[in-house]
Amino acid sequence: FHHARLDVAFLQRALRREFNLGWPTPALDTLQWHRRRRLQRGEEATEIATGLDPVRQHYGLDARSAHSALADAISCAEIAIILARRSGARLEDVCQVPSL
Repeated sequence: FHHARLDVAFLQRALRREFNLGWPTPALDTLQWHRRRRLQRGEEATEIATGLDPVRQHYGLDARSAHSALADAISCAEIAIILARRSGARLEDVCQVPSL
């Protein structure tokens, strides 16, 4: 996800309404990972882009059409690959159950 807290809250409501289930699965949040890395490098929080396309641009990726589930999923995957390569982190280190 890119802003897992928002997306998981939406999924949580739908799953509870339709199936009386929650969302127990850990999620990889590219926004939080990107922000955490930039803050660790001493950047000010107000200077850190948070939108999916600005984050893509930060990592040298072309813009994609926004608000298409497939395009957003591909964007998140590309950003996650770049972040994993640059940080050396394992998925289990960056996945977490989003707090709602």
